[in-house]
Amino acid sequence: MNLLILVNANSKSGFGHFFRILRLIKKLIILKCNICLIVNINSENTKKFLSKIIIKNKKLKIIFQNISNNMEYIKTINKFLKKTNTKKLIIDDYFFPINLMKKVKNTEIIFFTDFIKLPKTDLEINYNFLLKKPNRKILNDTKFLLIPDDLHKNYKEEIIKKNEIKKIFIYFGNVDSNNLEKKVLDCLLPYKSIKKILIDNSNSFPLP
Repeated sequence: MNLLILVNANSKSGFGHFFRILRLIKKLIILKCNICLIVNINSENTKKFLSKIIIKNKKLKIIFQNISNNMEYIKTINKFLKKTNTKKLIIDDYFFPINLMKKVKNTEIIFFTDFIKLPKTDLEINYNFLLKKPNRKILNDTKFLLIPDDLHKNYKEEIIKKNEIKKIFIYFGNVDSNNLEKKVLDCLLPYKSIKKILIDNSNSFPLP
């Protein structure tokens, strides 16, 4: 069976999608599937990093592309569906607009999404190991903190500064090879002002 897989991996969205698909690919190769993997990247550094860790197998063909707009998504998908002679498509791309799927006709599509309804919290903590410094934003009154590896040393200053954080959601996706979740908890637990910490670790695995 031939399969086309489109996955996202870059400095903005992280690498959780890529590692999730990589595990799936290992299973599909065992099932003797022929796979064309398109990796949507945003830099040559990302390509170099992924090229070092991706599995090598004659049943897996890897293509790195920087897909920048909706029309390019559709053109890329249709082009490689034809090239690989398949009607089966798997998408795990943070930036892929779901409404575009109807434009990919006569194709069986499996779509992975992280857009699930989460409980309202004061702070959400995520992770990107390419970052050199913390990245903050606010959406719908929830503060988001995207952290690099060494930020756990500065949690007292970064998070509890004004004693406003009562409820926290921690999600490190598919990769927590540095046990960052525990480091974050060790920093947060001593603060009595924090009333609740929610953790999604259902997909946290070491690097493949």
